[in-house]
Amino acid sequence: MSVSSFKAPALVAAAVIVAHLNILGGEFVFDDIPIVRNNPRIRSLDRIGEIFSTTYWGDEIEAGLYRPITLTTYLIDYQIWGDRAWGYRLGNLLLHLANSLVVLLFLNRIGLGRTPGLIGALIFAVHPTHAEAVTAVVGRADLLATLLVLVSLILLIRYRSSAGGSGCLLGIGSCFLGGLLCKEVTICLPLLFIACDLFVDRGDTKRVPGGRRARPYVVLAAVLAIYLPVRMGILGALGPQGENTVFFGESLIDRWGTMLGVLFDYVAMFLFPVNLAAEFPYLPGSVPGFDIRSFLGLGILGALGVGAFRWGRARGVAISLFLFGLAPVSNVVIVTGVVKAARLLYLPSVGLAAIAGWIIWRAGAAQGRRSMILALALVLLACLNLQTSSYWLNNETLWRRTLRIEPDSTKGLYNLGAILATRGETEEAERLWKRARQINARDSGIPLALGRLYLGEERYPEAEASFYQTLRLNPPRRRAIDAFLGLAEVFAGSGDPDTAAARIDELVAAYPDAPEGYSARGMWLARAGRWGEAMVSFTRALHLDPGRPWDQVQIGLCLYQMDRPADALVEYEKARSLLDGTELGDLLVKMGDGHLAQGDRETAIDLYREATEIDPGSGPAWNNLGQVLFMLKRNAEAKAALSRTKEILPGRTIIDLRLGELAIREKEWGAARRHLEAVLASQRPEDSALRTQARQWIDSLP
Repeated sequence: MSVSSFKAPALVAAAVIVAHLNILGGEFVFDDIPIVRNNPRIRSLDRIGEIFSTTYWGDEIEAGLYRPITLTTYLIDYQIWGDRAWGYRLGNLLLHLANSLVVLLFLNRIGLGRTPGLIGALIFAVHPTHAEAVTAVVGRADLLATLLVLVSLILLIRYRSSAGGSGCLLGIGSCFLGGLLCKEVTICLPLLFIACDLFVDRGDTKRVPGGRRARPYVVLAAVLAIYLPVRMGILGALGPQGENTVFFGESLIDRWGTMLGVLFDYVAMFLFPVNLAAEFPYLPGSVPGFDIRSFLGLGILGALGVGAFRWGRARGVAISLFLFGLAPVSNVVIVTGVVKAARLLYLPSVGLAAIAGWIIWRAGAAQGRRSMILALALVLLACLNLQTSSYWLNNETLWRRTLRIEPDSTKGLYNLGAILATRGETEEAERLWKRARQINARDSGIPLALGRLYLGEERYPEAEASFYQTLRLNPPRRRAIDAFLGLAEVFAGSGDPDTAAARIDELVAAYPDAPEGYSARGMWLARAGRWGEAMVSFTRALHLDPGRPWDQVQIGLCLYQMDRPADALVEYEKARSLLDGTELGDLLVKMGDGHLAQGDRETAIDLYREATEIDPGSGPAWNNLGQVLFMLKRNAEAKAALSRTKEILPGRTIIDLRLGELAIREKEWGAARRHLEAVLASQRPEDSALRTQARQWIDSLP
């Protein structure tokens, strides 16, 4: 199967597109939600400095990750696509296309051969283990790191051939630093450089002068001398610490035994890419240690080591790329928060795809059926990839499939429960979360979710117990803050305001730099009518985090209650540029109220109308618009607005009274009687005055 240099990239590109035709639909899934959809740091270009000075997860969890360039790509995406998930996935698809083409070039550069290199690149392009990395938006970290690692290796080979000079060294340094700032797996690059020097064109390498041979390693060392102190300064450690790791408290033997078993799993996953789940659960305190899979993994490791030195050259590099690509996530040297995941195979699979390409080429050469074998393999892999990718387009589908494959997946139980709770299926959500808590009692997110559920159902004793359990588990900052806020709501709801206020004070004392505490204190003071003190608390929250528009809105509300509507409008205008959707609609209603209080009815009408255009289901916007138009005796417009209000907010007696009065103005006696009788039908004590007015008007009708 001879393919020209022009046709080979075209074939690879076509394979990528065909195998990923379905990924541009769907929604944000799994970690896309906190990292992309709900991440305030990617909303504004002004927060680029914060991206480079904070951890990957912010204060969501303490995962020991620092990936500012990956986050910056999401920042750029947001400026283009907003919250449209397909735009982010398009970026991932283009990166995977670029990676597949670079794999083709890389396999040729290491001497695998044009045909086996093309086969390897095609396998890489369509392999189902890449569905997670390509379809999930957060898989971009793997895509970017792989691209920069492969480009670095190509630059090294060029430099070693004496065709490249200082430009290659500059490129190597830039790619290494960029890769480290995309994902930590890039740290394997020095080992891959050694493998390339050992296996690629050994004869030429030996003739490279010592100084020239050392320079690429000096560049890598210089980059690490810059990167590691910065990482330590941001994270306070090189990686995840303590209970944030699966192997916390496990012996070294159990750790190594488990990871040898995972090595076997990865090879099996590549050869038989079915039943790929979003999580393969390994829980703290229950890792398997040495078992039969460990010995199989040890056999694979030995065979690959022997094969690398026996075959040498391209196949040695491919084997090294597989093994060294897995090294940073192997939990052998530095423990991480993940034991096994399909996305972790993205970079190492370049080596496996190269070996598979060579084997298929050799098998075809022996049997004369190379094209048929390749075509069947690619079609099968592409179909499996399309199927696997489809699961990553919808959260509920993803987690239901994960639980079919891994019934003890706590992430599956937790996330499916969250979806069901949002839909109002709280009994099933509670059942799933309780099962997740039985499986993993160390996860502070599970009792926090249960506490929120119980709070929503006013099951205050159970909510209190769940929130306190969350705090006992030494949760990360974000969860601890939510637990304190939950406890405050529990005590407020159960009629103990002093204890509720005490919980808020504890939150402020424990996290004095957390704006949520001051915001909660402001809300509490506002409920008590202490508007000046509330405004001070909201101002403090804004000082800690200027990107909190609703604290700005609350300051405006305080000013409004203090009879300072003009000052309130200034605060509302500050918040306006930071809000969109229904939140912006709510703000416009408040701004309309401010202008109305100043007697500027026309501006108020314009703001209410704008709010109804942004959020057509906003009852307050339609109601306030109708009331102002009613006062101005613009009867037809008032009737339309108030009728819409009645559709959105049924049972509001005052709306029927206003519609009845409008009908009297227009001498529509039948409509007037119908609306006024609806007022009389109300049995609420607070509607007594309205019923009296309605009775008087009915008695006066002709």
